[in-house]
Amino acid sequence: MKYAVIKSVNGNFSIDSEWDNLQSAIMQWHSVCRALWAESTVETATVAVVNQQLEDVESGKYKEFISHTVNA
Repeated sequence: MKYAVIKSVNGNFSIDSEWDNLQSAIMQWHSVCRALWAESTVETATVAVVNQQLEDVESGKYKEFISHTVNA
């Protein structure tokens, strides 16, 4: 089975990375989430690990919604 870390940041979708190993994908997911939580230009983001059928892995355990209040 193959896995991907996908993300939507401020409405822009992308595949962050692809993996043959679930543990490696989970480690990258943590890294991406951490970076987006720290990034001040991110208003909203969603990051998820999905399998090759685009299904959430482990019942959506590796899906994170990030939201920041943007100061004008």
